Amino acid sequence: MGAGKTSAGRELARLLRLPFRDTDEEVRRSSGLSAGEFILRRGLAAFRKAEDAALRGLAAGGPAVVALGGGVYPSPRRRGLFRKAGVTVWVRRPLAEMLKLASTAGGRPLLARGSAGALRRLFARRKKFYEMCDLRVNAAGLKPAAAALKIRRQLEKNGVIAA
Repeated sequence: MGAGKTSAGRELARLLRLPFRDTDEEVRRSSGLSAGEFILRRGLAAFRKAEDAALRGLAAGGPAVVALGGGVYPSPRRRGLFRKAGVTVWVRRPLAEMLKLASTAGGRPLLARGSAGALRRLFARRKKFYEMCDLRVNAAGLKPAAAALKIRRQLEKNGVIAA
């Protein structure tokens, strides 16, 4: 949802020498449609089903850094799947930064073309679920490489990876 999960995740995977996966990319790979195109053409319910299939495959795979779509964590079933499979990290940013990132990335039909109001409402609905992540990393003002370093330090500090 404009937090920079994909960009920071790619950098983190590079730092940790792990494969990088992204739920939206998995849906694109299986359907030939971007997440935004999929939702516009087939609807949100169909997208969530395709996303579920991608999530099951990712959770059953080997070690990797995975960027989860913003709508994954609010689902108790999905959240449980990933909490069993690994450590979840909430990449936090101020709403103004998220709006800027979301509007430049494009293809986000749930944000009604990046409107500030749509982002605020969506974030307000999801925030309590994001707070359930194992770790929270404030990435305010950070470029992807710096955010990835901060995530790595948090993983080391919490004993998830060796320092």
